[in-house]
Amino acid sequence: MPEKTKRLVKIILHYTGGNVTEFSRVINTRQQYVSRVLKPLDGTGNYPRDLSVIEDGMKSNLKDLDFDWYLTGKGTMILSTVDQKNASSVGDNKTIQNLSEALLKANTANQNLVEQNGKILDRILLSLDALVQASLADRAKERSSGAVEHLPLSGKTTPQPLEDQKDK
Repeated sequence: MPEKTKRLVKIILHYTGGNVTEFSRVINTRQQYVSRVLKPLDGTGNYPRDLSVIEDGMKSNLKDLDFDWYLTGKGTMILSTVDQKNASSVGDNKTIQNLSEALLKANTANQNLVEQNGKILDRILLSLDALVQASLADRAKERSSGAVEHLPLSGKTTPQPLEDQKDK
């Protein structure tokens, strides 16, 4: 096993207790890719050499990892607190930028929804107004024709034509 791959195994052990699936999630890489680079190629005994996807994921997500140690084997695997703060500030700036972009997109989407909801509400109010106007017009016609007596809505009786009530 190449030295770099051995150091990768140590990193996986350190961060996830050897759980390749969890490590893949931590560095935002497909689990199959990490598993593949840890095993020799079919029948050759050679290990894959291209670790760039894993390396990019480690650089982006393992802020306390001394990447020079991973590449060379010199130094310690974990950065000191001072080194972590320096590495973290670069990552923090990237995170802030990503969050700002996401917030801007969410704000734009929210404004679009508010506009759409306003248009829908306007249509509902127009329809409601038309229904009220039609209902008022119907009542006015009924009252002017004198064809129906309007009884209170709280009783169980329904409006009766005036002619039927005269016969009673």
